[in-house]
Amino acid sequence: MSHEAGPEKFPKNNLGYPSITVKDEEDEAVSLYCTVSLDKKIKALKNVTYHIEWYSEGKLIYTEQPICRPPQGQTENKDSCPGDKKLVRSLLLAGGPMS
Repeated sequence: MSHEAGPEKFPKNNLGYPSITVKDEEDEAVSLYCTVSLDKKIKALKNVTYHIEWYSEGKLIYTEQPICRPPQGQTENKDSCPGDKKLVRSLLLAGGPMS
C-alpha cells in the first residue's frame, strides 16, 4: 500500500535570515520589502512553497500569496523554484494593512 505524504512545515533554519528594506520612493509613506536568501540546495527544490507573513507589534497584518506553489493537483513544480533567482521576496505597500 502506497501512502503519499502531505505538506509539512519546512525548517526555517534552512533559510537565510530575512532582511527588511525600504522600497525607494519619494512619497512620505513607506513600502517595505522582505527578502529571504536561499542556499543553492534549497533553490533547486521543486516541492517547496514559501509563505511570508508580516507582523506589526506582534499581530499578523499581511500574508503574501504563496511563492512557488505547485500547480493545482501537483506535488511539485515542473522546474526548480525559485531556481536561478537568489531571493524569495514580498512587498508590503505603503497604505496597506498597517494604515
